[in-house]
Amino acid sequence: MAKNYYEDGNTMDWTNDTSADVKSGDLIILGSPDKAPGTGVAAGDIPIGGHGVMLMTGVFDFPKEPGGIWRQGDKLYLSPNGTITNVADDGAATPVAYPFAGTAWNNAASADPKCQVRIGY
Repeated sequence: MAKNYYEDGNTMDWTNDTSADVKSGDLIILGSPDKAPGTGVAAGDIPIGGHGVMLMTGVFDFPKEPGGIWRQGDKLYLSPNGTITNVADDGAATPVAYPFAGTAWNNAASADPKCQVRIGY
């Protein structure tokens, strides 16, 4: 094994420094929004100020932006309302980028309420 190996990276210890409790299965943006942050999924409930574990790999079901349509393998983003979208920013004259969530695991139709996302890739 490489002498600089640290760990497999499938999980990450995390302190909830947000202003809201995190529920198991929530998609969490990690890092600074302006520095291409990563994403993780809470493995359990994590109260404000509490410590927990983030899952850093895997495919998860998330609520999908109503009307969104995309193909397997497309890049997906977390919209401000907490749903997954294939739109990368808010479309304003000076656009605000949405955080990258991951890759579409399969096609999504307009009427689908959920989608499957491979986080971080």
